[in-house]
Amino acid sequence: MDGYNRVIVLGNLTEDPEVVPYGTGGDKELVKIVLAISRKYQKHDGSWQEATDYVPVTFFGKTGATVVDYCQKGSPLLVEARLSSRERESKSNGSKWLNLDLVGEQVTLFPKPGSGRRQKAVVEEEPAPEWGDVPF
Repeated sequence: MDGYNRVIVLGNLTEDPEVVPYGTGGDKELVKIVLAISRKYQKHDGSWQEATDYVPVTFFGKTGATVVDYCQKGSPLLVEARLSSRERESKSNGSKWLNLDLVGEQVTLFPKPGSGRRQKAVVEEEPAPEWGDVPF
């Protein structure tokens, strides 16, 4: 049976998108963002607490270019992504761990609240490259 690998997150950019060259000679680019995602939860005493999770997302190709062209710090985004895992190794002591990454495959852009604009745009991505080509 084939698995289902889909993650949907909605949040605001914590910083402007970062463009990172990769590939042979840096001839390709990926785009890295971090989304701030607020949530509320109920504590043991019954009171409500607000917390924020910071979720890194990587984009490739047209979707990454769209994020760079139209998004900036504070922009609200809905991202459909897939989880990608990579085994990492510490350079200092050789210990290994599993790293999970979100690879953005589709993004929905929303106007900032109070801007008066009502449009949204949806951009879908072609398949992203494998992590072996990416330098981190």
